[in-house]
Amino acid sequence: MRITSIECHPITLEFHDWLADGLLHFHGSSGLKRCVFIVHTDVGLEGVGEGGFVPEDVREKYIGTDPFDWIGDDTSLFIGKAMYDLMGKHAGVPAWKLFGRKVRNWVPIGSWTVSQSPTVMAESVRRFAKMGYTWMKYHVSSVQNVIEQTRAMQGAAPPGFKIQYDFNGGGTNDDTVSVIRELAKFPIAGAVEDPIDQRDLEGYRLLREQSPLPILIHGTAFDLMTELRAEAADGYGNGGYTIGNHIQRAAWLAGFKRPFWIQNGGGTLTLSFIAQMSCTFPTATLAHYTDGLVWKSDVVRQRLEIINGYVKVPDEPGLGVTLDRDELERLKGLPMPTCDPFIVQCRYPDGRTLSFIHDPEEQRNFLCMPDLAVMPQRGYADQVETSYMDDDGTEEYRAMFHRCKDGPVFE
Repeated sequence: MRITSIECHPITLEFHDWLADGLLHFHGSSGLKRCVFIVHTDVGLEGVGEGGFVPEDVREKYIGTDPFDWIGDDTSLFIGKAMYDLMGKHAGVPAWKLFGRKVRNWVPIGSWTVSQSPTVMAESVRRFAKMGYTWMKYHVSSVQNVIEQTRAMQGAAPPGFKIQYDFNGGGTNDDTVSVIRELAKFPIAGAVEDPIDQRDLEGYRLLREQSPLPILIHGTAFDLMTELRAEAADGYGNGGYTIGNHIQRAAWLAGFKRPFWIQNGGGTLTLSFIAQMSCTFPTATLAHYTDGLVWKSDVVRQRLEIINGYVKVPDEPGLGVTLDRDELERLKGLPMPTCDPFIVQCRYPDGRTLSFIHDPEEQRNFLCMPDLAVMPQRGYADQVETSYMDDDGTEEYRAMFHRCKDGPVFE
């Protein structure tokens, strides 16, 4: 079996209506861009992969090779998925058999969103819980109060539902331990991700001693072995790594008996790929994350059902999914939605309001970590209520937008 060609199809996804406004305001259109790769062979089999754009010179490396040459692929995670799809189909076995011995039939899967008002966060918990999820992850933001968000989410959550708080590496003026202890008063609080700068391994070790919640690190500032030896975290996140790196990190984490999760962008195909990998990794026991749950549709015909926070590992050959060519063509033709710059308004207890312009297409992480030159203070537990003002065509909006062009406006 030899690879003869690779099709690359850029597509535009569609957010679910109830999520679209918040996601576009927070991150712009970045979460709607994806490439689908269809790999052809000389025996008639096709493999499907997905992810970000892969340059043509990288794709060319696969042409003329045998898919089995790419076990533990360190070249492209996105095309590597198609290699495992092909290998499994050719051998007539599910892809997990190419990773090792299965240690679980069901793998944990979490939901995710972005930081929004307490009311919207509570609605997200309700909806995701109805979809079968038991964990929800989000980037906390210093333009929202994480305690008030948690209070609202607790009121909406069924028993056992948990939140994974991503603190973006810290960098605020918070007393981090105090914030974590306050969150831990709520049963819904599950774990804290990247609460401080990842380079501060001693700080992480000390924080673990004081924190009532598990401390997680997503990625590593140093090599993983250094962090494991420093006992820096209770668990780890593997995101964006090549397949070979995933396998290597999984072995190290198993050796140190540290749980971890996998976080890769993609839909049902990627969800199946994560399930196939993680079912063979002994300590891959934390909820894994993909993008598909926030999209209206996908390019494969199958859907993997979430039951009590878990998905069953597919048993069909390869990744167990079938390309939907009609839907692929439809998504290729969709226009890319954008969110124009808008005004963020933060209201403080003293009655004053801070207004500033945010462009989500250019400042995609700004609402996670606003600059101190903009914010009067910056803490995840600050008493602040935030709303967005879009251009409604009024003179009032135009006047405020013009004022904010020169910098933040206090009133």
